[in-house]
Amino acid sequence: PDDFSDKMAADPQNSELTTTTIETTGNTSMDIKNIFKMLSTITTSIIKIEGAMQDLSKTTSDLIGRLGILEQRTSDLEDGNHEARQDIIDLKAQMKELFAKIDDQENRARQNNICILGFPEGIEAHNPSHFLEKELPTLLNLPSEMHLEFERGHRSLGPKPKEGQHPRALIAKLLHFPIKEQILKAARESSPLEWNGHKIMVFQDLSRDLQDRRRQFNPVKRILIQRGIKYGLFYPATLRFTWKKTDYSFTTSDEALKTLNKLELQLDYKKGL
Repeated sequence: PDDFSDKMAADPQNSELTTTTIETTGNTSMDIKNIFKMLSTITTSIIKIEGAMQDLSKTTSDLIGRLGILEQRTSDLEDGNHEARQDIIDLKAQMKELFAKIDDQENRARQNNICILGFPEGIEAHNPSHFLEKELPTLLNLPSEMHLEFERGHRSLGPKPKEGQHPRALIAKLLHFPIKEQILKAARESSPLEWNGHKIMVFQDLSRDLQDRRRQFNPVKRILIQRGIKYGLFYPATLRFTWKKTDYSFTTSDEALKTLNKLELQLDYKKGL
């Protein structure tokens, strides 16, 4: 009985058990009563422990259930985020497509327009169409039978430049597309143009975005000019040239430069032979 009591008292999980001891009296009947009393205390403690374990089990079960709910919600959020990301990608693609269509419509609306740089600010005296009808034929050496008809003309939007600053461009819309094409052709053939000591440039009126897309080919055009290779820049922004009876066409300057590098390497290799 003393060993049993010592083992029970050594258990730190139950304070009642640690204070329960059996005092032997030498009276068997009394000792049995003490044992039963101790067992009763142990039983009560075990019942309390079982209750606590049940509460703990219930709490654990609740936590597991909540964890499952959280996992499901997390999964739903991840799926939702994936769908949202895909929707954003689709919307960006649609916006890009719509922007391209709008830009194309804007440039088509400008297809009869010419843009002229270099004429001093105010020289048109509030009547750009009349001024251009008078000055362009002489400037571009246009045929005498060509009759210029402008629907309207104006300076490019923006504040009037101060003295010493570059004048704004003149934008003019012709009534007939073929006449516009002849003006641009004459401007290319007569380049460089000069009017009363001012350098004049005439080119197609384009949207800012399309101008940027075309401007990317400037390094490529410089190389082609240096090598004496004729090229064409076609609407909206496609560069084409022919080299050794092979036609090349590019929509980005990177592709064009890579091809030029390749052609230059081939040319250097043949020279080395």
